[in-house]
Amino acid sequence: MFRLAGVPPKQKITFFKVSDNALIKPGTPLYAAHFRPGQYVDITARTIGKGFQGVMKRWGFSGQPASHGHTKTHRRPGASGPGGDPAKVFKGKKMPGQMGNYYDTALGLK
Repeated sequence: MFRLAGVPPKQKITFFKVSDNALIKPGTPLYAAHFRPGQYVDITARTIGKGFQGVMKRWGFSGQPASHGHTKTHRRPGASGPGGDPAKVFKGKKMPGQMGNYYDTALGLK
């Protein structure tokens, strides 16, 4: 692909739909000056990684009370699902895990 375009290998490839009068040569770096003021664009980038986080930071859980008999469960999620009947944890359950560091697209930025 790079040999056909006549450019050295790059880490990222991006394709744009443009009109015939707006064509630029392959391998040309794009800057903010290439877009008109007021034009809407979709931006895709990697989010800020926050590492392995608990349910309070990751999902906004309120946690357990600080007193009234609770011991070492203040920042824990609580029950993870129903008891004996399904005998499983349903897919998509909000649990602790990796927060951030994924690709996200912001649509319709001006």
